[in-house]
Amino acid sequence: MRSFLELLLAMAVGHAFTGNPFFGAAVFLFADILKTYLFCNISKLRHADGANYTSTLLLSLEAAAGLSLAFLYPYVADAPAAGLASLTVMLIIMRDALCSMALYDKTVGKVRLWFFLILVQILFNTLCLVLFWRVASQEEFCLLAGLTVLTGIIRLVFPDRILRGPLENRFEQVSSYQIFTNMNLYATIAMDLGVMMCFLLGVLIFGPDFSYRIYLYMVVWLAFVNVILEVGTYLIRRQRWTTGLSGFILGAVFWVVGFLFVSRTRTPQGVFLWATVWGSGVALLTASVRRFQRDFAAIGEVTDDLGVKELKVSNIISSTVAYIVSSSIMLVIVALGTFLPPDIEPGGHLSWPENALLLLPVGFMLVALVFALVHPLDKRNREKLMLFIDSRTRKERVRESLQKMLVRKYRIRASARLVCFFLRPFLRLRVSGLEKLRKDEYPSVFVCNHGFMYGPVAATIYLPTYFRPWIHDVMLSRQSATEEIAWSFPGFLKVTGKRLGMWIISQAAAIVSTLMSAFYPIPVVRGTSRDLLKTFTDSISALEEGDNLLIFPERPGARTRSGVGSQDEGADELREFFTGFAHLGKMYYDQTGQELLFYPLYCDRKDRAFRIGDPVRYDSSLPSREGKQALAQALHQRIVALAAKSSC
Repeated sequence: MRSFLELLLAMAVGHAFTGNPFFGAAVFLFADILKTYLFCNISKLRHADGANYTSTLLLSLEAAAGLSLAFLYPYVADAPAAGLASLTVMLIIMRDALCSMALYDKTVGKVRLWFFLILVQILFNTLCLVLFWRVASQEEFCLLAGLTVLTGIIRLVFPDRILRGPLENRFEQVSSYQIFTNMNLYATIAMDLGVMMCFLLGVLIFGPDFSYRIYLYMVVWLAFVNVILEVGTYLIRRQRWTTGLSGFILGAVFWVVGFLFVSRTRTPQGVFLWATVWGSGVALLTASVRRFQRDFAAIGEVTDDLGVKELKVSNIISSTVAYIVSSSIMLVIVALGTFLPPDIEPGGHLSWPENALLLLPVGFMLVALVFALVHPLDKRNREKLMLFIDSRTRKERVRESLQKMLVRKYRIRASARLVCFFLRPFLRLRVSGLEKLRKDEYPSVFVCNHGFMYGPVAATIYLPTYFRPWIHDVMLSRQSATEEIAWSFPGFLKVTGKRLGMWIISQAAAIVSTLMSAFYPIPVVRGTSRDLLKTFTDSISALEEGDNLLIFPERPGARTRSGVGSQDEGADELREFFTGFAHLGKMYYDQTGQELLFYPLYCDRKDRAFRIGDPVRYDSSLPSREGKQALAQALHQRIVALAAKSSC
């Protein structure tokens, strides 16, 4: 946010000298990009394969924009004072650059250092004030002088980063880090463009002529947004709220809503209301990015050759490149606005080109949101990662599973997250029994009632851990799912006709099969013993890789036994169990020597509750057949007990 205060000062300088705030913003961005390019040694920021990050296109656009501003604008716009405006902005940039270089010089003593810093501040600020005095009134001079001194003090507290190269982005080989880099890049572009456009929009609508009041309002607005950002970030840290992937997605939604309304609101109360929503979104996005930057240290441990030092360098590289790209895009926009300023209609209404331009930041934020939706490091997968990092004995199969998910080319299908996001407000279940989860004994098997589709949907959304579900294989392909749905709903074809009905069912089957495949399921093949054995073999492999299983073993059409909860409200839909799933306990014990935990789950549609019961451990001391029967019976009884609980 501190760069935007200097951007606002540069806009005021351009407005005071030439009557065009776009000119001041463009000169500042041109000089700031050049300073960042030199300080961060971009030519030495390298990809892991040795290629440079230097973008010839961006540098060419920047050079063209800078030359156009320096030589063409004073003649095209007949603004002889444009040179003085450029000089003033350059003095501000040079002041910050000299102070930053001095602060990073460890060979100079503190007394000499601060003497030099104070001397630089006095010299360059005095030159700026002399230039201001020539064009500004007394009130405007006070505003410009105050902003100049304030930005100088802020830069002493938060100097520009100076990198010593060459630096190599070794985390670029991590697939999940590449997705995170794209998330951060497009979100940074959106946030920077959003602030800049609100600045320009506010100045053009409320003050076509230079007035200190307009810029004073902008300073107050920027300070207010910054306070919201700092308070929100502090609360997130203090309360230890989850600010990973879910926080990023929520922050992007808040940002889009806040930006769209704040850019169209004309009352002070409305501006500050939506600025609060906007600032909250920025706080969530910032905290989430920082959380991701810390979490990748754990992913580095999975790869064995990437550590905290390499992560710090990669984070600096990605943040620096994101800042330069966003500033370059802003420079192109304001350079065009310098020569072709937008036409604000009476009453502050924007024409369609300006409205379309305001949607540009929203477009970049939506792209960042798309990358977030396919990122594999969500809350559940992060839990699996942290359990592996904290475990004393790190199993190689679990490490390989995490590498496949977080290091290699792997994407989560966005459709699954979108469905869960939109369905969650409609279900709104009360979750109980979280304290019964024994995460230190994962992997485990979760056994849930089916209740047609209510159980699978509710468990998928509310089960607070990572898992792979058992799903009937016919529902995982479009063709077989079409046949299964058509067989299950024969009356639908009689109403719609066979041709139209099959087309509708085919489209629905495509959606269903895509969504179910998005959860990385284990196919359940109902056929020969060989097919069933493959399901169990795949399940044991998933357990050895550290994944939990989610199973719905109810028999279709078979009600629960009389006398076992059948008279209780909410238990009338509970069916008898297939007991074959209990064979997992024996197979896992034979493979690993560990007794598997099975958790009973119950989704109560009437009471709108999702209940987790006490786990049942497979008893390896019993004979195989008796152990499986005892396990299945105990689980069924505990699910019946969960179903018998009422809201009272």
